Amino acid sequence: MSQNLVLSTTAALSGAGALWLFWRAFRRYIVRSTLADIDGPAPDSWFTGNLAEFFSPLAYDWHHNLIARWGSTVKTYGFFGDEQIYTIDPRAMDFIMKNNELFEEQEYFLQGNMLWFGEGLLSTRGKVHTRQRRTIFPVFGVQSLRNLTPLAYGITKEVREIMLKDVKEKGPHEIDMHDWMSRGSLDYISKLGLGYSFDALDDSKPNAYRDIVKNFIPVLVRTAVIRQLIPKFVKLGPAWFQDPRISYLMLFPVYSGVLWFRRFIVNITPFEHVKLLKKFSDVLINTSDEVLVSKEKEIARGDEDVKDQIAHGKDIMSILLRQNMNKKDGEKLDRDELLGQISTLIFTAQDTTAAGLSRALQVLAYHPDVQNELRAEVTASRINGDLDYNALMGLPLLDAVCRETLRMYPPVAFTLRTSMTEVVLPLSRPVTGKSGEVHTQLRIPKDVDVCVGIVLANKDKALWGPDADEWRPKRWLEPMPEGIQELSGIYNNMMTFGVGPRSCIGLKFAEMEMKIVLSVLLETFVFDKPSREICWQLGNIQVPYLAGTEESLKPNLPLRVSLVEN
Repeated sequence: MSQNLVLSTTAALSGAGALWLFWRAFRRYIVRSTLADIDGPAPDSWFTGNLAEFFSPLAYDWHHNLIARWGSTVKTYGFFGDEQIYTIDPRAMDFIMKNNELFEEQEYFLQGNMLWFGEGLLSTRGKVHTRQRRTIFPVFGVQSLRNLTPLAYGITKEVREIMLKDVKEKGPHEIDMHDWMSRGSLDYISKLGLGYSFDALDDSKPNAYRDIVKNFIPVLVRTAVIRQLIPKFVKLGPAWFQDPRISYLMLFPVYSGVLWFRRFIVNITPFEHVKLLKKFSDVLINTSDEVLVSKEKEIARGDEDVKDQIAHGKDIMSILLRQNMNKKDGEKLDRDELLGQISTLIFTAQDTTAAGLSRALQVLAYHPDVQNELRAEVTASRINGDLDYNALMGLPLLDAVCRETLRMYPPVAFTLRTSMTEVVLPLSRPVTGKSGEVHTQLRIPKDVDVCVGIVLANKDKALWGPDADEWRPKRWLEPMPEGIQELSGIYNNMMTFGVGPRSCIGLKFAEMEMKIVLSVLLETFVFDKPSREICWQLGNIQVPYLAGTEESLKPNLPLRVSLVEN
């Protein structure tokens, strides 16, 4: 490619970028917004608005005070004074989450996920997302989970045996339970989801993905603000480009040169966070390819070898591949999409469930009375051995503990959407504007970001009652407040797993895993409070860390573990 072509391409990109920056910086002074009357905090910065506080890993109090001070719907600011809406209004949240054609995932979220995971459910939109979801959804059905339940018990017992040996040798001591919940969840999703082993529980066997994923969430949190600029950078080429010498790309010299340039810039960057994100993406893509090749070979060998497979052909990916083979051409997932589903499944099913389990163990450690009562329930139920899926789901206190933990501490604290067109957003709680006008609905312009505050909605006293910010599992064994019927989340009227066309497809899988892990571990171990305070970072997925280690935010949940006295 000639130097003139590179220079002209770079100049064009720079010119377009300058015009975009100018318009974003000054348009609010030129065009009066329909949201001008909505009140909220002043921007902290001309450049980043309120984003630094919004995305801070230590920002829970800021989010809480935002709603406490300004009400259930409030205006905040993004880059260059962009107006944004933050809401826990029941009708508004329901409208936003259900109407995907009006409010779509943020562009930076989709583009970022495309970079990390490829063409999976978290990266696609519109008809592509709908087709993928329609193809994948059936494999997460109850019948699949019933078949996987015995195998799930086996994985949890492996975790228990390793911990049991440790506690017998050292006596009662503090164990990082988040580490074990992460390992166990990775083993769950690899074996039950993919029919493939990452050897997540065996330190003697190296695994590139297991080793790098520990730092991925903290880095995502640290780069939350700057990642919103991803849509501008990805126009320089997609993440999968590895080698500028690929022959067919050389037919398009300008495009090929730009792709090479972007990869080159990432490779030479001095920023460790960028290098780690690139390394994570490379490792995950390579891992997914390895898994898919393995599964394709198993499918090709036929049913006679199913007994030798890790999940005996009952794993989610085996079912998906077999179903995909029988789909019509327009409905099939191509190879890139299959790779994207594997990458997405590995990551999301691990960290979200690990966060939920870690929270459950922590709150049980701080509520020994509930822990003892739950231990009695699960021990009595398991007197004749492992429970089948239906019996497990029917344990009342275990179900209540899981529900209450996921209400109080949803692994994903908030979700962000962007308006795809100008839209009228209905409100169940009117908003009084700066002028004194009462707004019963908001006219949202196109390209406005809106935040659905999941964790704050789950603690909304107007819906859940005066004790909404108290962890009290037995509320689920009592008549529930009528107010929660205003919410239509797919999990017990909560927004924890979302609602609508982008709700969590693996809800039942996560619920099964949580209940099996808690029932098996509580039968053997007692969990007590740690010697140091535990905090949780508020990010893409909430992660525990030791108070006083904010600089590193290294995931850590040391709980004191001892054996149940017979």
